[in-house]
Amino acid sequence: MVEKEEILKKLKDGVVNLDKEACKATAEEALKAGLSPFEAISKGLCEGMKRVGELWNKMELFLPEVLAAASAFYAGLNILKPKMAESESKQYFATACFGTIYGDIHSVGKDIAMPVFQGEGFNCIDLGVDCPPEKYIEAIKKYKPQMVGLGTYMSETFFHVNDTVEGQSKKQGCGIKF
Repeated sequence: MVEKEEILKKLKDGVVNLDKEACKATAEEALKAGLSPFEAISKGLCEGMKRVGELWNKMELFLPEVLAAASAFYAGLNILKPKMAESESKQYFATACFGTIYGDIHSVGKDIAMPVFQGEGFNCIDLGVDCPPEKYIEAIKKYKPQMVGLGTYMSETFFHVNDTVEGQSKKQGCGIKF
């Protein structure tokens, strides 16, 4: 379907071009055209962020542009996300818990990853930011996820990952992939 491919390309381009208004308008257009919000997110907005990541790695984009791209991504996501629950009743094949490691209050990574995983059939549990190891252990016991995502966006907090994964999860006997 040409229209569908054009809409997905416009979503991707809106993110790459840092255009919040284009992302919002195209997200509305996607819904009106009957695209699944899951598909619009994973094959449109997320493809845009993937391209932004490639440009970042080549040092063709810098932090202010990456943040502007994330803002454009969220503009489209905020239109599509409420429709995810209303769209085709989806049977989740796995559960994943996402959180940002303690000492870090940044959420951009997990906030981008969660809709991608939801679009691929995961039931995603948001643990929030600044999560101590105990919060992950409680979530593992409560939700019994197949995967846990730890976000760390500051060099100072990177070293807390080992404490959470090795120290707490193994001590508690949680056989889980982080």
